[in-house]
Amino acid sequence: MRLLENDGLVFDEAHHKYTLNGIVLPSVTQIMNPLRESNYGGIPEYVLQRAADRGTAVHQSIDIYLNYGMIDIEPHYSEYVDAFLKWKDEVNPTILATEQAIYHPSMMYCGTADCVCEIGGKTVLIDYKTTSTVHDKLVRVQLQAYESALLEYGIKIEEKRILQLKSGGEYAEYIYPVQDAEAWRVFTALKTAYDYMKK
Repeated sequence: MRLLENDGLVFDEAHHKYTLNGIVLPSVTQIMNPLRESNYGGIPEYVLQRAADRGTAVHQSIDIYLNYGMIDIEPHYSEYVDAFLKWKDEVNPTILATEQAIYHPSMMYCGTADCVCEIGGKTVLIDYKTTSTVHDKLVRVQLQAYESALLEYGIKIEEKRILQLKSGGEYAEYIYPVQDAEAWRVFTALKTAYDYMKK
């Protein structure tokens, strides 16, 4: 389910690489790597990989469910999808897009918005997390990068949320400010540093 058709934008999932008309563009995740290192730098690589695998599996399962109405998930991750289904039943969002690839034409970065939906008459950007902790400083910057890219398409986000999906089938929601000037300053500084190091 997509809001936008991005002619020329291709995402190679196996290598987590975005190209726009053949030009490789950095992802929001790559640009934010210095911030991530400050939070996760001391965690063993195998633990981080296990968390990444879980997140990927849950994201893919939710996307399949929202597009086709089917649940396809490994049993040991099923409680995270149960948490999403509980949220959906209780909040009753109108889904506009899921796993929406986007890019910012002047800043030249890419990303994938987990979910854009309507809740209570507002256009809401949702990012799913399956981690045990939500790091506010990280997610503010991530959400603002997606919001700014969506605005370039004429999509005005009125609310941003992190949907934390937990083992045990429970969830938590965290709401973040729109047009977050501080988070945008941080992201643009990170992008400037990224571009500098790539010269």
